[in-house]
Amino acid sequence: MDDVGKYCDRLFVLNRGEVAYSGTPAEVFTHDSRLHDIGLDVPECAKLARLLREEGFDMPWGIYRPEDVRDAILANLRGGK
Repeated sequence: MDDVGKYCDRLFVLNRGEVAYSGTPAEVFTHDSRLHDIGLDVPECAKLARLLREEGFDMPWGIYRPEDVRDAILANLRGGK
């Protein structure tokens, strides 16, 4: 899924022949637990962002690229500036 996020502008996720999700990678990857339920995963950076969010970091929804996660972490360490 890291490559999918890197090279695709729009995603269509099929589940049993039906479109379960469609949208940009950022939009689709916010459904990580539901994607997991149908046998798909999200990029590693999206997982890291979710874990940091659960630990209290102010991480934006929909980030999945390494540079976006890095920037969000640095912003948290700088006090959100």
